[in-house]
Amino acid sequence: MQPFGVIQAVDSDDLDPPGKTLTHLPYEGRAVAALREARRRKAFTAFVCSSLPATARRAADLVIFADTGPELIAGSTRLKAGTATKLILNALSTAAFVSLGRVYRGRMVGLKPSSAKLRRRARRTIVDLAGISPARATRLLTRAGGQVRLALAMHFTGLPRLAAQRALEKQGLRQLEMLARRR
Repeated sequence: MQPFGVIQAVDSDDLDPPGKTLTHLPYEGRAVAALREARRRKAFTAFVCSSLPATARRAADLVIFADTGPELIAGSTRLKAGTATKLILNALSTAAFVSLGRVYRGRMVGLKPSSAKLRRRARRTIVDLAGISPARATRLLTRAGGQVRLALAMHFTGLPRLAAQRALEKQGLRQLEMLARRR
């Protein structure tokens, strides 16, 4: 089972591949069935809610209950309950990114630079974390196929792409940087 691999789902068919985590937001009538199916497939399940159905307590491995009390405007769950749910999901997704190695020294290194803005951010991240020039960061990023983590691994190890990828998978970015500093 992969820790914190978060899948937001409203139907049990959305849980693919197995071995992930199902984080479910309440959706009347289908939440408990989706959680039960996810557990049957050996996924870790979490249920985020602001009103706690008794069946959810037994259906999920983890229940995160935001007891926000009544809304200021009756029927408007986007106020307190919606805001609390958003904060919980932000915390879960941040923990997931850290756990999966997509954050390094407080910077997002798992981003996919699919726009000019994200390519500039990726380059700045490499410049800041590796202490190199923007031109060198751009070259590394290009050789790494746009992958920030891999570009950093290539910088820290001096290895070409495939060898750096293997080293990254085996040792992780933190270890590669520590080894580079010892040289």
